[in-house]
Amino acid sequence: MASKPLFRFGTYNLLDLEIPKTAEHKQRYDRLVAGITATYRGRTGMLGVQELLGDTRQDARRLLRMLAEDTGMRCEATPAGREKPVPALASQALGASVHRYHVGLLWTEDVEPIAGTMRAYEGGTDFWHAMVSLDVCTDGVERSRWCSYHGNPFSPDRRLHEAYRVLGVFQDPKVPGGVAADWNALSAARRADGSYYDAEPYLDQHHRKVRYQAVFDLDRPNAPQLADRRSSEFLQRGPGGLMDPVAALDAPWEASCGYWVNGQGRSDDFGLRRIDVPKVTEDLVRTCGPAQRTVGRKQTSPPTTGWSPATWFWRNGAPRREAVHAPRAVVGHDRRPGRGLGPPPRAVAAARPTARARLPPAGREHRRPVRRHRGAGRRGRLALDRPGHPFPRRG
Repeated sequence: MASKPLFRFGTYNLLDLEIPKTAEHKQRYDRLVAGITATYRGRTGMLGVQELLGDTRQDARRLLRMLAEDTGMRCEATPAGREKPVPALASQALGASVHRYHVGLLWTEDVEPIAGTMRAYEGGTDFWHAMVSLDVCTDGVERSRWCSYHGNPFSPDRRLHEAYRVLGVFQDPKVPGGVAADWNALSAARRADGSYYDAEPYLDQHHRKVRYQAVFDLDRPNAPQLADRRSSEFLQRGPGGLMDPVAALDAPWEASCGYWVNGQGRSDDFGLRRIDVPKVTEDLVRTCGPAQRTVGRKQTSPPTTGWSPATWFWRNGAPRREAVHAPRAVVGHDRRPGRGLGPPPRAVAAARPTARARLPPAGREHRRPVRRHRGAGRRGRLALDRPGHPFPRRG
């Protein structure tokens, strides 16, 4: 009986990748294309990408289509309720960041997307960035589900809340799959001896950005700065959790970021970390084999050396390991302070109606008339006009 084909699944943060407009950007784009092409040449699988840049969704779709065409992969699938396929892409909400980030999925020609299963979880409600999911068919597997996701960089609490939504995609125990992600947090997977697979990196760090990654106890301000791993702890909890296959196999530890040097020659304040981890459902962990890589540490300009695609194989059968040579100098990641911060919130007073309201007589019940937004219709009631609002209008 012929062996069932292996399926490669990986995650790739593309570091502010946009449609190249200069010779320097085109050179970097070509390196990214070469790395992805080499990783998936002659193989079956999918790749989740993050940090596609585009002011509009149309710009991001053009970029994803171009990336798919240049790497010999596919990116278009049919969402539910639509007849025509569109790029498998989800977008960050407008105004959430200085740049608008998008996430996407790529797959090889022999992967068949199932019509009506592509879903874009746009940013703004459940996510700081976004997530996209797609069900596919491959040789030997009738249906599997794969996602690309980008975690919140600034709030450990929000990362935990987003983890609830991510795991909610995998409610059917009959559908295996995984999530390719820049989690912006360390994994909570442990080794056989009970220690974390990813050691504590923040104990001796004292820069401003560490506050977004470490656990801070107000009652113990001088406590050790331990990594906040709550989102990963929740994701891997069974039944039906998402597991870290590299840690489960106890493969040699390898960082996914921290190699980049910015334009001022400054390295990543966090140092070497592994926050880009493709995670899979429990049933797939037993069939996974890591894609070992031989990598280089050569620094290039512009900064493109901080991110490497993390990939592995799975199949219905015994694990199998294969060697893959993927140059690390194909992608990078920018952790400069302030990236991703949106505009400052407006003052409360700016949201209040400008019309004057008569104050109620002292000691008497009074209900102000309901005011509505122009064009909002009969039900367009303002929250600030509701009786008992904590910020009553004065004069």
